[in-house]
Amino acid sequence: QKKVQDLIKQEEKVKAAAEKAEAKPEELKTEAAKQAEVKEETKNVQQDAAQPAPEAAQTLGEAAKQMKKSEEALANKENAPAAQQAALDALAKAEQQLGEKVAQLEKAKEDKAKLEELNKKVGEIIKDQAKVQMDTAKAAEKPANKPEANTAAEQGQAEKKAAEAQAAAAEAAPEAAKPLADAKKNMADAKGQLEKPDAAAAKAPQKEAMADLQAAKKAIESKLGELTAQLGVDVE
Repeated sequence: QKKVQDLIKQEEKVKAAAEKAEAKPEELKTEAAKQAEVKEETKNVQQDAAQPAPEAAQTLGEAAKQMKKSEEALANKENAPAAQQAALDALAKAEQQLGEKVAQLEKAKEDKAKLEELNKKVGEIIKDQAKVQMDTAKAAEKPANKPEANTAAEQGQAEKKAAEAQAAAAEAAPEAAKPLADAKKNMADAKGQLEKPDAAAAKAPQKEAMADLQAAKKAIESKLGELTAQLGVDVE
């Protein structure tokens, strides 16, 4: 973006100098060389922008095209203020497009940080749920089919964490919000069975909850991959 701002300043100087030299045709020819320099720099910036900001690169190409018209006219000792202004307009548009791209990348950085935190949190919930399921399975193997007193409470804590993760995912990773909501519901069902107490009946919703958590984690990691790829570009 700074490079485009510099190009605007250079093109403004060419336009002002050419306007001043209109009464002296020989001096216009000198400005042709300066216009050529700005044109080449514009092409270089266009190439740099091609991958990270293709729309801006296309606009920079239009600016270079107008500069070429100006250069040819100046070489023939004629001024081309319309082409110079068109080049400036294109440069201003490219600057705006690059600014929008930079803003998008800044938001992507923020979203990535939020998703990394969310991914960590869901990973912790999966560990908590695995422990609750193990304790439940052990209780279900016994004739009494009665879970330990704290198992239902631990299932409730995991449910609460899933609800918090769902709220965090609503904006950062909508694809993960639904499976987290499903996980929360299944955990609530499992908690209800554990409170009866009926360890065996809690196993099925617990299994569903774990599948939901894994699906949510997969969705979060997929979104993280997209953002990482997006942030692999550099816009100056």
